[in-house]
Amino acid sequence: MNNKIIKGFTLAEVLITLSILGVVAAITIPNIIQNYKEKATVVKLKRTYSILQQAFDLAYAHYGSPQNWYNYKCDNDIPLNITSEQCKSVHYGYISIPYGKFLPLGNKKCSLGDINDNCYLNESDEGTKTLDGRNNTNTYNLRFSLINRYSRYLLKDGTFVVVDTSNSRDCAQLDSADETVTMGKEPKNICGYIYADINGKKKPNQWGKDIFLFYLTDKGIVPLGGDTWYSAYSHNNSCSDTTKNGNGCAAWILFKGNMDYLRKTTTWY
Repeated sequence: MNNKIIKGFTLAEVLITLSILGVVAAITIPNIIQNYKEKATVVKLKRTYSILQQAFDLAYAHYGSPQNWYNYKCDNDIPLNITSEQCKSVHYGYISIPYGKFLPLGNKKCSLGDINDNCYLNESDEGTKTLDGRNNTNTYNLRFSLINRYSRYLLKDGTFVVVDTSNSRDCAQLDSADETVTMGKEPKNICGYIYADINGKKKPNQWGKDIFLFYLTDKGIVPLGGDTWYSAYSHNNSCSDTTKNGNGCAAWILFKGNMDYLRKTTTWY
């Protein structure tokens, strides 16, 4: 008769092992999920930037320099989501019409002044936040819905885009003396701003996480937050870590390919 004793794990050992695995999972799984979300954001922002730049190139080829777009005629050839009356509104910002014509728009038409058109956040929705968690208190940044100031577009992929050209319709705005329009360099002839929420109404609706800001210049689309910028939009002033407002995070993501500023203090070099 075989009296061989088969040894196994005791119940206490099994419970201890499961507890250890639970602790490890609790530590690692959230990090894995967060890393995945950040990589997805990098990919989506790069795609959005490409779409914005392609629209600029097409508008430039069709209408010439943005400095001439303000003279755009509203009688014919206007985007499908813009009425002739809206186009002719002196406050609407003619310069954004030729640009918006070449954006890959979805089926949803965004209105000129109705913030409850479900293109983005309605009055009953929680507003946008800064990177450091503060609520944006003014209507403009809260829901991007200020009447007669900019054009609002919902792209096919769900990205919500706002084109604001009301302050510099002739592309004469200067934020520095640097004429080089590249990532990391602050441009000279600024025609307006482009705001992009890369996942539309979905949360967090927060600067530096899913809302990003670009310059529309006379030479192309420039992400805010470059290395040599000395304004409020510089990386150090607006996106070095989560104590900043997040306005200038687009350049970091596009140039560095990560969102490390969410976990530690970052510097451009």
